Amino acid sequence: MLLSRFTTLYLIPIGFIGAYFDLLPITLLQSIIGCFLGYTILYLIAQLYRLRTGIEGMGQGDLELLGMIGSFLGPLGCWLSLCVAAILGSIVSLGYIALHTTSDSRNVRIPFGPFLACGAFAYVFYKTQLITFFLHNLAF
Repeated sequence: MLLSRFTTLYLIPIGFIGAYFDLLPITLLQSIIGCFLGYTILYLIAQLYRLRTGIEGMGQGDLELLGMIGSFLGPLGCWLSLCVAAILGSIVSLGYIALHTTSDSRNVRIPFGPFLACGAFAYVFYKTQLITFFLHNLAF
């Protein structure tokens, strides 16, 4: 699955502008940090996976999409969107593996972009509940 550059990379400045003019519930600094954090986290994960396995495990569009999400939602929104996306992606992937027990099923590439989008929507609509859930259930 390919992600359009228009919906990822080119919308990042719109997030910065929205934050600058107080059209978003985050500051410009939070928007910039969220963008940097989102892109960098997935970039590091993708590079570590590539170094370990020798194959590319994540496309450039996923990195750009999380950067764009961070520019609109800030660092907290970016991080919680990624957490929700990882949980949803894991559930779907495990379900796929359970239903397709052939040896080829382990090499199937499952797009991560839709899970990132679902995570961002979950954060926008259920921000308080997500923060409460992660603070109470995942606190050390």
